[in-house]
Amino acid sequence: MNNPTRPNIVFWIIGAVALLWNLMGVMAFFTQAMNSDSYRASIPADQLAIIDALPLWYILVFAVAVFASALACIFLLVRRKLAVPLFLIGFIAVLIQSSYNLFYNAGRAFYAMPQYIMLVSLPIVSALLYWYARRCDQKGWLK
Repeated sequence: MNNPTRPNIVFWIIGAVALLWNLMGVMAFFTQAMNSDSYRASIPADQLAIIDALPLWYILVFAVAVFASALACIFLLVRRKLAVPLFLIGFIAVLIQSSYNLFYNAGRAFYAMPQYIMLVSLPIVSALLYWYARRCDQKGWLK
């Protein structure tokens, strides 16, 4: 028997991979926020000056993006509807952060193809996760 309100294996795979993806974002946030000597030593001085000059609002948006998205993944995996608005909040924060990085951040002078790929892929992944959570809710998989 197939229970339509019970998620399939793809749900669990997407949820687990999404959680790992977003935990990497949390780790990146903490690495930058902790500002350790080893972190500072790994970045060229000219790029470090740009990171040090980031506005406070940007750092707060970065925090909202990674923590809302990671929490959304946890709520998705425990099948709670709260995942949907959390993914939306994370998506909006990612859009703000990516827009700043693409159009206003002086550091874009140092970007190579991998940085541009991340700038494009972050909002796409975030939008897809929001869409997926909405679909899961519509299917009755979230309570």
